[in-house]
Amino acid sequence: MPVKPENRNRYPANWSELVEACKQRTIAANGIDCCEGSPAFPDCRRPNGWLLNKRTGELTDNGMLAESWALADGDKVSKIVLTTAHLDHTPETDDITKLRRWCNRCHLHYDRHHHAQTAYATRMARRGNLELPL
Repeated sequence: MPVKPENRNRYPANWSELVEACKQRTIAANGIDCCEGSPAFPDCRRPNGWLLNKRTGELTDNGMLAESWALADGDKVSKIVLTTAHLDHTPETDDITKLRRWCNRCHLHYDRHHHAQTAYATRMARRGNLELPL
């Protein structure tokens, strides 16, 4: 996932090297660039760039097969894209042990509570209803 321009200054200057180090760690451990697995899906291992049949859960790197899923069965197909997740939800983190290479499913599931909190805060700020600390 690309870094939003308004957040770019929060990331370490060597962010691209940290992402590459996470990728190399994954390749060393699994032989391919794949999801490292999250607490919710510890054995995920979805390969980067492969195609996923959303109905059946099948994976392929064959574009023609994926196209046949969509045409023959009307199945939705999505591309697996790996991103680098912050375990501590802090973009300033430059500690590689606090970073994980995850697919969208693992990353979004891990961040779901954090996303809900920030979405709530954003809605309140737009309304002008900022919560006061107790």
